[in-house]
Amino acid sequence: MTATQDRRIKERSQAFDRTVNMVLGAWLFVSAFAWHHALVSSINTALCGALVVVFAATGLRIPPMRWLNTSVGVWVVIAGALLPHTSVGTIWNNILVGLLIVLVSVGGLSRPAVQNLLP
Repeated sequence: MTATQDRRIKERSQAFDRTVNMVLGAWLFVSAFAWHHALVSSINTALCGALVVVFAATGLRIPPMRWLNTSVGVWVVIAGALLPHTSVGTIWNNILVGLLIVLVSVGGLSRPAVQNLLP
């Protein structure tokens, strides 16, 4: 494989990672309104979801922006455990989505083992 082909594969997989994070951020935003949250939890979930989408979209052009998504994902996990929630499902949704955001933003889907699964 030439260096140019290798670079294209890397760029495509990074774009895939950013797109996955945009979807996760959109889900986080929508989930803030999809079912009942405590007020502070709802605001936090919606704001973090919007930030993930913006940072992931910006990360398509400026790759280091993905680290902002990592920090937001970590915050979503922490907030899921600390902020008041009205249901256990809301807590688990935020924690799991936050963990996925962290995994994807650090390049978890761009690893060689996962690249074989990508088209």
